[in-house]
Amino acid sequence: MATLITDVKVILTAPEGINLIVVKVETNQDGLYGLGCATFAYRHLTVKCLIEEYLRPLLIGRDAEAIDELWQLMHQKRILAQRADRKQRDLRNRQGAVGHQGEAGEHAAVSAFRRQGA
Repeated sequence: MATLITDVKVILTAPEGINLIVVKVETNQDGLYGLGCATFAYRHLTVKCLIEEYLRPLLIGRDAEAIDELWQLMHQKRILAQRADRKQRDLRNRQGAVGHQGEAGEHAAVSAFRRQGA
């Protein structure tokens, strides 16, 4: 029987005021789970959100013993998300530049129109 991931839980703790993140990966095998550290002390809530919103749905139902495959999957997901963010940012920048050029062009056309006495 394959060992499948059934849940991924994020545990936030702060011993001595230091933000720590523990990730618990539960499986379909009674009593078998994994614990890991995902600590990034200054952005602990961001990491929590990333794990719960993106990685948890990605991992549930997958073979817990396919560690290399899971690592690749999570790494590719991160790269794809970064590329998508970059494309959106570039698109917004291009749209902003076009908008500014368009506005400048409209102002120039209005000014030329006014100079012609219309």
